[in-house]
Amino acid sequence: MRNIFKSYSEPNPMNSHAISGCSSDQVVTLTTELRKVPIWFRNRLCQILDSSDSWEELAAVICHPDDSSRFLFTHNNISVLKAQKNKPGGSPAQALFTHWSTTGKNRPTVNTLLDLLKETRLYRAADFVAVQALQGSPVEKDYLETRELLNIVSSSEDTEYEHGITSTSHEEEKTVLVQGRHESGNSESHTVPGESNADEFQCVENSVVRFSYQELSSMAQNFSETSVSRGGAKLGEGGFAVVYRGTLKSGQSVAIKRFKGAVDGQFSAELRVLALYRHSNLLPLLGYSCDGPSACLVYAYMKNGCLYDRIMCKDNSQGIPWKRRLNIALGTARGISYLHTARKEPLVHRDIKSANVLLDEQMNPRVGDFGLVRIGSSGERTTVVVTNTVMGTNCYMAPEAMRGDVSVKLDTFSFGIVLLELLTGLPPLDNNREERDLLTHIQNFEEELTTLLDTKAGETNEQLGKEMFDLALKCCRDRKKDRPTMVEVLHELEELLKHL
Repeated sequence: MRNIFKSYSEPNPMNSHAISGCSSDQVVTLTTELRKVPIWFRNRLCQILDSSDSWEELAAVICHPDDSSRFLFTHNNISVLKAQKNKPGGSPAQALFTHWSTTGKNRPTVNTLLDLLKETRLYRAADFVAVQALQGSPVEKDYLETRELLNIVSSSEDTEYEHGITSTSHEEEKTVLVQGRHESGNSESHTVPGESNADEFQCVENSVVRFSYQELSSMAQNFSETSVSRGGAKLGEGGFAVVYRGTLKSGQSVAIKRFKGAVDGQFSAELRVLALYRHSNLLPLLGYSCDGPSACLVYAYMKNGCLYDRIMCKDNSQGIPWKRRLNIALGTARGISYLHTARKEPLVHRDIKSANVLLDEQMNPRVGDFGLVRIGSSGERTTVVVTNTVMGTNCYMAPEAMRGDVSVKLDTFSFGIVLLELLTGLPPLDNNREERDLLTHIQNFEEELTTLLDTKAGETNEQLGKEMFDLALKCCRDRKKDRPTMVEVLHELEELLKHL
């Protein structure tokens, strides 16, 4: 992308008196090219889009004028556009407008703009175009009403936990009757099912052990900050928590996740999901603590660490053989599909990545880290569930994540990146590559994809490798409506792996 992100203080189109030779009283029609619209039109539109940062939602759906199969603005482009706000006279919307209106041979028109504004429900901007510029009627609105979820019942046999337990059936769930709120509009008030619900918390109490903070501290060498490899207890650290290895009185090893603070939304979301929804490919939750200076969750210890480290052969580990890699992909897909189908309205993980796939003693995958889970949509509409807070890991994030659109297709996209990691053995982000993110790097190889298959995994069937690449890239399509659901991905994986 050429450098069009200069400060708009010199020259600033908002201070100009003409654009592309157009006078300020020029008539605007649906067929007027955006590069030829009058300055008053452009200035007012950009003021509207800048005032609420709604330009981000527009940028997320703009396709390349000459290639509707790909989006014009990438994550990196949008980050640079955001930086315009910090420059004197800077305007992200003006920068967006300039680049979009002058790119390609098939120049976008006012009609193109109006269709996208309606698609993204940017009605204030759409009405400006329709009423003030085109002298027509306000656009037809399609507001989504906030609605209460129906009572949700998940039934199975009860599961009891005791100190020192060594195993449980992870397919079992508690019978739960909970109320939740659907996230709509620009509200972040929604959490996972059962917010402030007494029945749900009783279920949590019955399902997992409540430890005291002091107990957990003793189990983890007083939360030693020395790494396990050097005789301490620290296993790793993320943005929200530190993970330690601990030992129960029975001698069983556990992983203790200590959040960086007391009880908060991340802790509560993860506790609810893992206590209420159990599956053989989700990380087993054994207990929790919320009586100390930091909230803690206690998990079964995963001996083989995270998938990212194994793919990268960290700690001198050997490469994962192809058959095992494909089984890991299959198990991970099962865990995600379960989240999407365990209840009437799907739970969306929002942070699927190889670092959040843990491997047990038999190298079976367990999806973990549920602090960002939200109720989402099926992904068939443009914007059904919206959050103000864009969370996740950039190189795994789908384009629509930048505008807070939450659907199951977010997880599909992220899973596609994990598949590419398994196939290539390459990191998802590499600052030493010309194309830093893995997806863009892969797309440059086109018909030569099988040359990227990871040699550390041994010999493989090239035809199977090609089909796996095709599935991964299908998961990573720009438009969420073009991506399969994880249920469909799981079915396709099962079919591909039947002949292993």
